[in-house]
Amino acid sequence: MLLMALIATTAPVKQLQAQPNVSVSFQMFYNDLQPYGQWIDYPQHGYCWVPNVGRDFRPYYTNGYWAMTEYGNTWVSNYNWGWAPFHYGNWTYDDYYGWIWVPGTTWGPAWVSWRNGGGYYGWAPIAPGVNINVAVGNYNCSPNWWVFIPQRHIYARNYRSYWRGPQYNTTIIRNTTIINNTYINNNHRYVSGPRRAEVERVTGQRVRTYGVRSEMRPGRSGIRGNTLNVYRPNVNSRQNERPERYVSANEVRSRSAGTRSTPRTSAPNRTTSPQRQRNEVASRPNTPNNSRPARTSAPARNPQQQQRITERRQQSWQQQRSQPARQNNTRATTPQRRPQTANRSTPQRARTQSRPQTNHRATQPARQSTQRAASPARSQPSRGQSARSGASNNRSSRGGDRGR
Repeated sequence: MLLMALIATTAPVKQLQAQPNVSVSFQMFYNDLQPYGQWIDYPQHGYCWVPNVGRDFRPYYTNGYWAMTEYGNTWVSNYNWGWAPFHYGNWTYDDYYGWIWVPGTTWGPAWVSWRNGGGYYGWAPIAPGVNINVAVGNYNCSPNWWVFIPQRHIYARNYRSYWRGPQYNTTIIRNTTIINNTYINNNHRYVSGPRRAEVERVTGQRVRTYGVRSEMRPGRSGIRGNTLNVYRPNVNSRQNERPERYVSANEVRSRSAGTRSTPRTSAPNRTTSPQRQRNEVASRPNTPNNSRPARTSAPARNPQQQQRITERRQQSWQQQRSQPARQNNTRATTPQRRPQTANRSTPQRARTQSRPQTNHRATQPARQSTQRAASPARSQPSRGQSARSGASNNRSSRGGDRGR
């Protein structure tokens, strides 16, 4: 008995392996993701990663699909780097960079919040710093973060063709509620999303559940048979490690703001430059360009000529009120000349036909009648005709008697 006890105490103890995962540091993220994106020093979250993808990229939407596993709804990414950003850490959106990933230490099937209602299942990335209790309670993120798919297509590989777009998210959110299902494993709490029995009841189809197998090397995840193979090492807490190459987010924004400031301020100037040029020319009468706007106005007249024209118009207006009969007779005797200058849209032409010589106008009554036809409301005899008004009336009246 004593011999057996001595042998038992001196024999080596065999360590039990709960899972075949390996332990890595944050440097694993920095090195493995460097070829697929850019590391930035973000003020709020430290070192973050921006993938080299298209502008329409969305986490937990682009180039992947959902699968039911023993941990609940698990995201299966087709990216070679998908093992890290979709199972560790959190995603957030930046107006300049777009979607950025903040690394974390805990593995999960997918760090998203789920909603259900109105015939839709929806999910949105959990922002950094948001507790699981909030994600399954009252998660309030931007409506544009959500993706809503009809319930029967939740596990379809082409589910992206069934999303109507973020413009409908606000309406759908009002008709849905948060799914508060969680899964606990090794003292870690995960958001599992809709349960298998619930999806089968809603869709009327059998839902296949996959086991999760840990890969030994980083790479693309995939389903083989009844198993989802994914690299999920144990990540130690962040130490004094940093990416080999990274940029400062504040410096990039400053440089970008400096380069974009010129076109942003110059674009309105180009669209309003003609109007601004006219305003500047009008405010600077001594500049040579001041003569250019005068082309659009009427030609300048001699002050003496303009004064004579004004006097003739006043006299004509007074004579019109004192001699209405002669105006009617004059119009009646010269109907054939009215079509020549009846176009009232060219008053400038009628004015340019006037001549400053008073004697010459007095000897040509035909031109004066033409002016009266162009502006019948104000056309009156000139000075020369006013002296002969009485004789003209007498002759016109006798002519009218002979006609009768």
